[in-house]
Amino acid sequence: MGRFGAAVTAAALIVSAAGCEPAPTAAWDSELVSANAAGTLGATGQMFVRDISADGTKVLFSGLAPDLGFPDSDLRVGQDAYVRDLVSGTVVRVTTSSTGDGANGTIASARFTPDGNGVVLDTSASNLGPSDTNGLSDIYLHDLTTGQNQLLSVNAAGTGSGNGGSAVPVISPDGNYVAFQSNAADLGPADTNGASDVYIRDLVADTTELVSVDVTGTHAGGGASNVTGGFSADGTRLAFGSLARDLVPVSPSASNAAYVRDLAAGTTTLVSVASDGGVLPGDGAAQAAALSPDGTKVAFEYLVFDASVPPPSPPFRKEIHLRDLSAGTTSLVAPSSGKPAFAPDGSAVVFESTAGNLVGGDGNGQNDVFLYRVATGAVELVSTDASGAHSAAGASANAVFSADGSVLGFTSSAPNVVSTYPATGQNLYLRHIADDTTELVSLNEKGDAAAGGVGASWRIAADGATIAYSSASKTLDRANPAAGTAQVYAARVVDFAVGDLSVAVTTPSEVTAGTSATTTIEITNAGPEAVSGVLLRHVVTVGYGPVAATATAGTCTVTSSSAGEQIVDCALGALGTNADATVTVTATVTAAPGATLGSVSHVKGSRHTDPHPGDNTATASTSVIAPP
Repeated sequence: MGRFGAAVTAAALIVSAAGCEPAPTAAWDSELVSANAAGTLGATGQMFVRDISADGTKVLFSGLAPDLGFPDSDLRVGQDAYVRDLVSGTVVRVTTSSTGDGANGTIASARFTPDGNGVVLDTSASNLGPSDTNGLSDIYLHDLTTGQNQLLSVNAAGTGSGNGGSAVPVISPDGNYVAFQSNAADLGPADTNGASDVYIRDLVADTTELVSVDVTGTHAGGGASNVTGGFSADGTRLAFGSLARDLVPVSPSASNAAYVRDLAAGTTTLVSVASDGGVLPGDGAAQAAALSPDGTKVAFEYLVFDASVPPPSPPFRKEIHLRDLSAGTTSLVAPSSGKPAFAPDGSAVVFESTAGNLVGGDGNGQNDVFLYRVATGAVELVSTDASGAHSAAGASANAVFSADGSVLGFTSSAPNVVSTYPATGQNLYLRHIADDTTELVSLNEKGDAAAGGVGASWRIAADGATIAYSSASKTLDRANPAAGTAQVYAARVVDFAVGDLSVAVTTPSEVTAGTSATTTIEITNAGPEAVSGVLLRHVVTVGYGPVAATATAGTCTVTSSSAGEQIVDCALGALGTNADATVTVTATVTAAPGATLGSVSHVKGSRHTDPHPGDNTATASTSVIAPP
């Protein structure tokens, strides 16, 4: 029988129903965002999501594609950024030169301003403004209303770009400031340290302020400083990292340390220290730092030398520490961890870890997503399986909170995060914090999960109702993307009727070689609501000759696979509650006596989630006998 399983002599073999949980009445549906100018296919180049506006109406994405409808004199040398308006369906190009050409450089990052009317990006392109003459990466603000580009990494004279590259822009929550790091020495008073520094550009006053200053208020020593964190909610504090030794009166012992700059008070505080002000265990280096919304706490990644780490891995492990600036205390959140981020209300920190001993039931040996409760110190597993009692059977990562903190999204390659939808490859999920339930986001209009390929970078609108993500899956939208390329999608919740489809197959247990065999397939909807767009696929093994198929309602087509299987696809239209449809398939048996022929039938409906998906598939077999 091969892929069709063991032989059966009964009329049909029906897979038993799986689960008995009630069917949901709404689910996510994914719309192709990076469509070509005609709206018929995905862009021919690789496209990646950058951001979604807070109100969920615009998606920012980037890539290298010739068919989005914008002139570009040389598609080989530049990557462009685009914004699609999900309401009007229109697309504008962000990276357009004064002559109407595309960018001649690569985009490293791009984000919407909080009001969604602008885009801040860093790019190596030199043709987005007349004053960019350094041939290096710079920071720009693009006004979506006027279409104008404003250079933010401008020199102190205001005449052009700085004399060094600038990167990693971070926007304050009120949209008034942009922090970034730069190797330029002429953005303010003469910079003689020969290393990168952290600056803030005031978008209202059009001024630039140095953040990584030494104790005298001038440029820090020779160590590089970097933007590793973000702003507090009121924009008055900024977390950053530095190798410099003179930012605070007592030099930190760690090679790289985490700091918080109070912009109003003009003070800098060392964060990566023990509660007694001494060195943290392991004498490691602080990495990414996350600032709580109220600016009073910092969660940071700490890299510790560990000779016990087996090769070929580097002999280091990551820890997450939490520094309370008000109390002056530092606590260990979790060992062997990384990528901390605060919940919008500061009550929790989300992080990733490969450790299997942080909570009970974590036995997958994979990277998982966890939640640390600041008030109690309790650690909770977020990336559970459908039962909620164990870790999912695959790696999970890339966690992001919604702005209201009600949901926490993450990606996972596990097939058992939810039970309602079977999933393969990496998909996108949302965890509801209040009731510890998880739902699958990367679904198409038929309720099918993406066939893997969901990217690590994704963005969620403020209300959690619209999500932008990238995927190389070709099953997410009717406008089938170009083969093998990553495309950008917007997922939104769509209401749908709840049906309960099932399929049964009747076929002869024996058939004489050289004669015709007739198979009857019955599709039934036992659900409380009608199901639209019902589709049947019936596949038979090699050994059948020409196949003909008819349906009581709808149309059927027959094709052959590269392996010689016969594939019957039937579009049956709508199927009302307690209604059924029948498909009759007739085929000549070409196989020799002694062969066993098999078939698989599968039914599904548009925007349909079945409470009992196990009976949507049926298999059957027929034995070939010699003529009498």
